[in-house]
Amino acid sequence: MEAEFDVQDFDDRNVMSAKGNFARFYIYPEKDEVASAEAGRPIYKDVEYIEIMSGGSRNNIVVRAALEMDKARFREQYRRFKESGVDTPSGTLLREIPWLGASNIKELEYMNVRTLEQLAELNDGVCTQNPGFFELKRKAVLWLEKSEAAAPFTKLEQENAALRARLDSLESASKLADQQTKKDK
Repeated sequence: MEAEFDVQDFDDRNVMSAKGNFARFYIYPEKDEVASAEAGRPIYKDVEYIEIMSGGSRNNIVVRAALEMDKARFREQYRRFKESGVDTPSGTLLREIPWLGASNIKELEYMNVRTLEQLAELNDGVCTQNPGFFELKRKAVLWLEKSEAAAPFTKLEQENAALRARLDSLESASKLADQQTKKDK
């Protein structure tokens, strides 16, 4: 399914291009690779995204991080989005935790707990009212402590993998150069 694009749709000087288009702003959790490597666990940051759909075409949909020109072009939609008060925390998303079941995640989300860090900081009063939350909180605290202790090793593993990939690339380039040299002789 190939999308059709009109260059004028993306021209921030063309204010009229917002007509006939539907835009929806939302928060998308993007993985922060640097923070994840430092923490030794997946860390996400909230990024404002936009979905632009062109009227009359099911295939003309743009989804990406929102740019300043998008905020100006779809000023009214962006204002409503900001006024909605959507506030999503940053941290390790619950769905990234292998020992949490789907029902646990739904229950925690109902209580507005969306990250492992929030679970670890959960109020004891909330835990008392919800059977099993003390155990989940204890596991969250232990998981965070272990991740913090393993963070330097995780970072070294990632750096090592990057260096291996670079070395493999250099070796294959060297082999190609050797083969070319032999052909030229």
